[in-house]
Amino acid sequence: MSDQTTSSKEGASDMAAAAGTLTEAVSDIRGKVGEVVREAALDLAETPKVASADAIEGVGRAVRNAADDIGKESPIVAGYVRDAAANLDKLAGGLRDHTAGDLLDMVTRFGRQQPVAFFAGAVVVGFALSRFVKVGVSEAAPPAHDGGE
Repeated sequence: MSDQTTSSKEGASDMAAAAGTLTEAVSDIRGKVGEVVREAALDLAETPKVASADAIEGVGRAVRNAADDIGKESPIVAGYVRDAAANLDKLAGGLRDHTAGDLLDMVTRFGRQQPVAFFAGAVVVGFALSRFVKVGVSEAAPPAHDGGE
């Protein structure tokens, strides 16, 4: 009977070791899958980030051109408009120079430090997006036909 008891203890020990090895393997796989998913999400976020930086640079160029036109009549106002264009350029450069994760961390930190300003900014962004969507929908809608013609 002692051979059976020793055999049972060895079998249990082997099963415990196998379970520990399996647990480690599952943990390693979970960590690797998490890394792959995180990298894929960051790569996916890079495309709109670059497109946004390009769009902001385009707005900056338009604002700079407007400053040149305004400068003929009001040099002081043109200076303010040029400053706004320079800030847009800085914003576009910041988008290009930071990863999506860095930008998310900055936004999160700003939201914690300045919750009122963050909320106000979110309202302004929401309003601007709704205007863009509204314009896009009205341009995509087919023209109304008059039944008499």
